Parts: sequence; C-alpha cells; structure tokens
Amino acid sequence: MSKDQIIFREFFYEQFEEHNHDLFGTILWWRNHGKYIFMNHEEVFDAYKNLSVKEVNQVIREILLPF
Repeated sequence: MSKDQIIFREFFYEQFEEHNHDLFGTILWWRNHGKYIFMNHEEVFDAYKNLSVKEVNQVIREILLPF
C-alpha cells in the first residue's frame, strides 16, 4: 500500500470502529463531514484526494476482509 493509502486506511478504520463496523454509516459520515475532515485532518484529506477509486476500494476491501 502507498503512504496515502495507509493514512486513509488508519483514519477510515477509526471511523469504521466508531460506527460499530457499519460500512454504510461510515461512508455516509465520511460524505457528510468532508469539511470537518478538511479542516481538522488535512493530511487525511490530502491523502484521500491523491487516491484513485481503485486505491480507495483496495483500502476498503482490506478493512472488510476479516468480516
């Protein structure tokens, strides 16, 4: 995984845990809190913007693999 994927994965997984492993809830949270992420987690926001759809999906697959 690239550095940007690792940064995104760590933050996304934290949110996934906070949403009781609800992928849909986590994705909705991510979509609705873009400004919060941009303002408070600039490194995460920048990493996410650098990723292709395929790379984002790879991260999400890795998170969901144990389930």
